[in-house]
Amino acid sequence: MTLSQRAKSTIIKKPLDEGYALAELSAIIHSAGSIVISQGALSIEIISETKNLSRRIQKILNVLYGVNIKTTDDILIGKQMYKTIIPEKVAQMVLKDCAILERNDQGGLSIVSGIDKHLVMDTPSRYAYIRGAFLGGGYITEGKSYRLEFVFSNKEFAKDFQNLLRQVDIIAKNTLRKTKNVLYLSSSQYICNLLAGIGADATVLHIYSELVNRSVRNTANRTANCISANIDKAVDTALKQAKAIEIIEQNKGLDFLPQKLKEAALARKQNPSATLQEIADELNLSKSGINHRMSKIIEISNKIMEGDDAK
Repeated sequence: MTLSQRAKSTIIKKPLDEGYALAELSAIIHSAGSIVISQGALSIEIISETKNLSRRIQKILNVLYGVNIKTTDDILIGKQMYKTIIPEKVAQMVLKDCAILERNDQGGLSIVSGIDKHLVMDTPSRYAYIRGAFLGGGYITEGKSYRLEFVFSNKEFAKDFQNLLRQVDIIAKNTLRKTKNVLYLSSSQYICNLLAGIGADATVLHIYSELVNRSVRNTANRTANCISANIDKAVDTALKQAKAIEIIEQNKGLDFLPQKLKEAALARKQNPSATLQEIADELNLSKSGINHRMSKIIEISNKIMEGDDAK
């Protein structure tokens, strides 16, 4: 089960708030429904990848209209999909109540593209509407980061929905994907705020937990890389010092060095894998002090290699 499916399953299992059921149903129909007219009869078809959404719709219709509906399953685009059909006897009433159909000036019916403001007057009704839109057309993708998308067919509805999200302090970006209007959230904070508002508590906890784990892993990796780089640097430094000491010893002997530099050279020779700090501690020097002496040893070694015997 994908993260989207788990989130939707959690939401659908939550008790239905009858006072905001119409807002939720309107958003479900707008995002996943189609109006079908066959032989003069009007019905609503809602396509979903989960049977649980059909059960949610059935519950809403039973509570609001006292009717039972049927759900069929089919294979669409290589996927198991579920079709919920709201029949003619109640479909027109549902569409009017959900502010999806209205009477035009000629007395006929016309489709309303946007969101009716009377359905989303306060914060609970706005979240109910967002919940319905997520159940009908929302998706969460996981990768290096999280992304929550809403996919809509209608441009005006997408614009209204973007404004609705802004009313609950959630900023969504928009893009066009072929003929679909896509609103998306890439901020984990916005995603979690939205999911918490529509009742996907378990998904919020999952995302926060994963973000913490990723942060810990990233910190551990950075620390390991830093340690590895420091070790490589320390080894390289020790090799350069040992090589310089070897050149001096083979060409001039260590007695050629001033006493302080000779002490440093002997300490390095006796402890080839020791860090500068360990050698400094052995000679009762500061790290900068031993580093200065080793730099002088390397300088003398370079002069010997160049034929200059001066100390």
